Amino acid sequence: MYLLEEAKIAVVPGSAFWIPSAVRFAYTDSMERLEEGMERFRNAMEKLQ
Repeated sequence: MYLLEEAKIAVVPGSAFWIPSAVRFAYTDSMERLEEGMERFRNAMEKLQ
């Protein structure tokens, strides 16, 4: 929920793919949008520190 609310990024729990310690990202859009999403992810993770 943090990533969705803070960074507007949706992830799927790894447990849905038998990897409970991970999350899954879908990145089927353009490279530009992928880079933007990863920047939002980085910024959200920095706020947790």
